[in-house]
Amino acid sequence: MALNELIEQLRARRLKEVAGLKTRKKEVHIHVHKPAQDEHVGEIEALRTKVEVYRRLLERYSDTIGPFEEKTIPELKALVNPEDETIDRVRNKILEELRQAKGAGWEYSAKEFPLFMEKALAYCKNLKPVNAELSISYWLSAKEMVELGAADPFDKALFLCALLLSGGENSKVRVVQMQGGEKRPVVLVTQENSAEVLDPSSENPQVKGKDEGEALGKYSVDGKAVVKSIYEFNNTEYSDFEE
Repeated sequence: MALNELIEQLRARRLKEVAGLKTRKKEVHIHVHKPAQDEHVGEIEALRTKVEVYRRLLERYSDTIGPFEEKTIPELKALVNPEDETIDRVRNKILEELRQAKGAGWEYSAKEFPLFMEKALAYCKNLKPVNAELSISYWLSAKEMVELGAADPFDKALFLCALLLSGGENSKVRVVQMQGGEKRPVVLVTQENSAEVLDPSSENPQVKGKDEGEALGKYSVDGKAVVKSIYEFNNTEYSDFEE
């Protein structure tokens, strides 16, 4: 069987699987960076050429890849997995760092969650941005993010949400529309008398309010505020604000 025939069969099977189901495509964030002008320019140019070849090959089959990268609601919820082995490993690493800082005998409890959240947010913020410059969307697993040490804004939000859920506190990924039209994923953490918007891809990654409305009202990126919420989800829930 020719490669093109196999690909078409896979594409047809995927389209059949999701027929009639609502799917979500990740918003693609494209950032273009100029290479550093130093003694490694030749090597950088060679790498840029290689990346361009890969990009063109992927773009050639974008119609085939696309349906596999769009997620149904159950598939979307499954991306936030607090029981994932990689999430568990990062959680334990954070708890060990806190234990060393607090001293022998320290045990994690719900009242210590703000410290855990601070460490989890820092971990996700330190993941390098992904600048693949692809017109097709794609999703990285938690394992891939840790191995690469990198993630795009949506994958960072998924990772952070799963990590916070593993720490025992309610959190959800909320996709919001900003002034100017950009759709941006943030993590909402709600506690008894407060709510926080966390954005590990922002220079202002943590905004607190007495409730979700106040926290979202204070959140902005490059001076642009939230216009509306589009949808939110975690591993067990999904809410659509546009239906």
